[in-house]
Amino acid sequence: MLPTLRSVLRSPTVQAAEPEVLAGGSHLDRSVRWVHVSEVVDISDLLLGGELILSTGLSLGGPGADPVRYLEDLAGAGACGLMVELSDRFCEVPDAVVDVARDRGFPIIVLHQKVRFVDITEEVHRKIVTEQYASLQFGQQVHEAFTALSLEGASSQKIIETTALLCQATVVLEDLSRRVVAYATPMKHRLAGVDADLLAAVGPVSERTVIALAAGVRAATGADWAVATTGVAGPASQDGHEPGEVWVGIAGPTLAATAVRYDFTGDRAAVRTAAVQAALALVAGALAAD
Repeated sequence: MLPTLRSVLRSPTVQAAEPEVLAGGSHLDRSVRWVHVSEVVDISDLLLGGELILSTGLSLGGPGADPVRYLEDLAGAGACGLMVELSDRFCEVPDAVVDVARDRGFPIIVLHQKVRFVDITEEVHRKIVTEQYASLQFGQQVHEAFTALSLEGASSQKIIETTALLCQATVVLEDLSRRVVAYATPMKHRLAGVDADLLAAVGPVSERTVIALAAGVRAATGADWAVATTGVAGPASQDGHEPGEVWVGIAGPTLAATAVRYDFTGDRAAVRTAAVQAALALVAGALAAD
């Protein structure tokens, strides 16, 4: 992740210069793509967007300067902010410039103490280059992983699980009708606390997994009762389990986590509907007996 104006402001180098935000305080989470030190009045044509401009104020108060136009040009070019070092020669940013910046939501930060701009640029650029290098490394890792998956003709399930591992996030694959085709098994571990070793040993479709899932959901949410389902809705088999195999687990205050296996028939939608009905019936029966 690229550094933001807020993170730049919090850096020891900038903090030592006693920064003050004059405008755009609600826009400090803008990403800083690069840092430019510039006193050029007509700088907008030199910018690509996302730059933080460091200045001693010459571009705002020097000969031939038009400070309001300069601010408008920076905002129009997509610069992320302006940081000005105050001095005896340039002791304040004109009110008109601050007013325009506030109207445009454009951050202006003044530094009340002298600072070496090279220290700021070096610190920020180091973070940017590090992020870019990490991004390149990740891109290569993704390329290699998906090339291997393509060559081996991997299943949708394996592709989803690889994607979840690479992104360190839950991943769901849906068809054009928004129906779930595959999802990453690690979701059961991350969201419901199902033991990763258990998932590796018996897989996502098993009695032990759905019992742990129901117990984990109850513990994670603080609910009195929790119900969980796992299975294969189809159309293809998964890890040796045929379409229609569904396990429903339930856990409650007066009932130790338990599970029931079902073998449904029909297409994917029919299996999912039957699984929901079975889960509701299991809950209703448990509540009636409670």
